[in-house]
Formats: sequence, structure tokens, C-alpha cells
Amino acid sequence: MEYTITIGEAMMKSYENLEIIEVAANIHQTTFEDGQLPDFLNNLSQKQFSETLWKQFVYFINIPAFTDLFYDIHKGWLRLNPRVKLITSRNKKIIDKTYEVFKTRYPDSIPVRDITFDTNFKNLPENYFLGRLEWLKYWVDWSLENCEKPVFQLN
Repeated sequence: MEYTITIGEAMMKSYENLEIIEVAANIHQTTFEDGQLPDFLNNLSQKQFSETLWKQFVYFINIPAFTDLFYDIHKGWLRLNPRVKLITSRNKKIIDKTYEVFKTRYPDSIPVRDITFDTNFKNLPENYFLGRLEWLKYWVDWSLENCEKPVFQLN
């Protein structure tokens, strides 16, 4: 199953007498310290992924608070209802701690933005998952600094 996640500002829209929340994707020209773009391919705060690959990512990292952030039965970001979740400073702390632990576990890892376009033959899981974790950290940090109502949306 394919999902699209978007991180950004929550916007209320009316549609046939229903109030719905939409999130617009953001585009940045900022780069990481290594000179690569913040997103794997296109600088967007929106990412498509397969459910299987995201589960591999979360379980590879193997930090209970990080796993719960996505899969907690009541509040997990990848639970279908509701599809839009508020991003909080607590979420940021979990992601920051996960990043710190990950970099300690894999000090030589190099972020690979997309596993299928790894031309340097550094196609190790920790490299790909570091790229994904950096994307998530970048956009969660950005949303908390720049949005009145920062949210994570699952479609």
C-alpha cells in the first residue's frame, strides 16, 4: 500500500458543508551540511512511501518512543483515523533523540536520499534510513518554527 505524508500548516477548508483540513506541501532550496537537498529528490515537505518500507525504517531504528510515534494504536501518525495529527514539541524531542541515538549507533552512515538511485554503492540500510530520518527531522523542525498549526497528514 502506498501513502503520502505531508508536513506543514493546517488549513481549514469548506467542502459541501463539511470542514476539512488540508496541508500544503512546502518547497525549500536549503541544503544539508553535506550539500545535498533536504528531500531525497525534490525539496518537498511531502513524501510518498510504501507501508512496508516505512515499517522497515521504523523497526530498523528500534526505539520504542519512535515506533509509538507512528504506530501507537490511539495516537500514531500512521493510523488512518484521524489522518491529520498535530505536531508537538514532544514529537520533536522524540525525533531529535532518535536522530542522536541513530548517529551514535551508525557514526559512519552517509544519508542516501533514495535507495534506488544510490550510485556510490553505499546501499546499506542505515544510509537510506538516515536519509529518511533527516528528511523527517528537517520538516518537523521547520513546521514547529514556521507554522501556527503544524501538522502531519497521511493520505
